[in-house]
Amino acid sequence: MADLKFEVNLNGMFQVFNGAYSILTELPDGGGDIFPAPGPFDPTASNMIVQTDQPLKVKLHWRVRGALALLMAGSWDCSVYLEEMGPGEYAGSPYTQRVPLVAQLDHTYDVTVNVPPITKAGLFRVTVAVSLIGPPPTNSALPVAAFSDIGILRTYDAA
Repeated sequence: MADLKFEVNLNGMFQVFNGAYSILTELPDGGGDIFPAPGPFDPTASNMIVQTDQPLKVKLHWRVRGALALLMAGSWDCSVYLEEMGPGEYAGSPYTQRVPLVAQLDHTYDVTVNVPPITKAGLFRVTVAVSLIGPPPTNSALPVAAFSDIGILRTYDAA
């Protein structure tokens, strides 16, 4: 997993660390009883080249520690953005998974954001963002955020 760096503008009673991400591809279903193989081989870590019929999973991981987490409420917005390289723009993103903030002294988050197949062949910059959002009705952004530029993803039509 690669680094997912957080900025936390709260006191030392709320710490976020061990931030990481990985991007995984899934092979298309219907391959019979032998292929694709069951885990740990499927899904597999992406080489950043995927077919236009392959969905993606972006796995995010971080840990929160501190007494201030016991007093807070809200949720984490975990988003995957796709920006098409060249002319045009990809209309599908962002893909977001929202998970509740857990009121514990020490909690590890493992979140998967599912990205459906990118049906257009081309190059796409993939970026992830994580934000801590306060509770309804305001859903105000709290001073905790992270992002990471995963890099360029190549999609192509399989023969």
